[in-house]
Amino acid sequence: MLIGWFIPMAVIISGYIMVGGIFVCIYSVGLLGMWVGMELSFFGAIGVLGGSSVEEVEGVQKYFIIQVLSSIFLLLSFLLIINFYSSGWLVELIIMIGLMVKLGLFPFYFWIPSVMGVLSWFSCFVVSVVQKFNPIWIMVNLMLDSYFQQVIEFSACLTGLVGCIGGIGVLQFRVLLAFSSMVHLGYMVLICLVGWELFLFYMALYFCLSLSLMMSLWICGIYSFLDLMKFNGGENMDLFMISLYMFSFAGIPPLSGCFMKAIFLMSCWNIFPIGCVVLFLSSGVSLFYYSSFFTYLNLYWGSVLKWEFMKSSLIDLKVFLFFVSVILNVVVGFGMFLSVVII
Repeated sequence: MLIGWFIPMAVIISGYIMVGGIFVCIYSVGLLGMWVGMELSFFGAIGVLGGSSVEEVEGVQKYFIIQVLSSIFLLLSFLLIINFYSSGWLVELIIMIGLMVKLGLFPFYFWIPSVMGVLSWFSCFVVSVVQKFNPIWIMVNLMLDSYFQQVIEFSACLTGLVGCIGGIGVLQFRVLLAFSSMVHLGYMVLICLVGWELFLFYMALYFCLSLSLMMSLWICGIYSFLDLMKFNGGENMDLFMISLYMFSFAGIPPLSGCFMKAIFLMSCWNIFPIGCVVLFLSSGVSLFYYSSFFTYLNLYWGSVLKWEFMKSSLIDLKVFLFFVSVILNVVVGFGMFLSVVII
């Protein structure tokens, strides 16, 4: 009952349906079972995404239309495989289009910034992280021809380029993280074609970093660069906490995000060398707008550096999130760095 006071019961039930759909998709042995699990997770996500403002409802409607269209493509291709063809380039093309639309790969990326730009922080996390799992699982298990794998590599590279270029000059952080998720989507798509275990490692670390970052931005009330102007010297801790996440996403060693890129490079270089080069260049360009947090922090670093931990109680949520940021980015990353050096 206590949970129902803080979180609506409908959202809790929708969350259970969303997570249950992921397990249904993973443990299904047939194409239709995977499709049903994916759609079950999608409809649960719609219940979670429902917002309180007109802009959020509009974003959910856009997301619903795009996902339904992609689901129609996938259902049509699965029915063709079951009833008419065992395989064929036309069927694989329809499957690939459906998955690319559902994930937001190039050239079907247009919906990601417009949808995430109006959603809440938790809804952005669901769209950019949770709802990527099932389509990538299906992509791994379909075992497409080498030609279509090359097409997917090309699409993933262009998605990363669009993500890094589109984020330049963006003031709203939800739109900025939407373009950032496109860069990481390119990494995840290529690494899933190499090995599922490698993808799980990348996704687990990306899951933790994204959830903590978006929760920190929500708690600090940061939605755009204009919100940073409201910060005083005592809130430098918040900027430093979020800057760690930004640099971790950019892949700066020895932060934990660096090892996401390192695992990708070691596993994909022999199979997708061009993709590795293009995506790393994309990460280099995206470092430009990731570093904006740290640049703003340096402006006030020497003026008033008062981390007033005792202004509120020690169980203040911001203090807790600060330590989570340090642990996830610095401690975990430095531990991985030492383990690699020792080995």
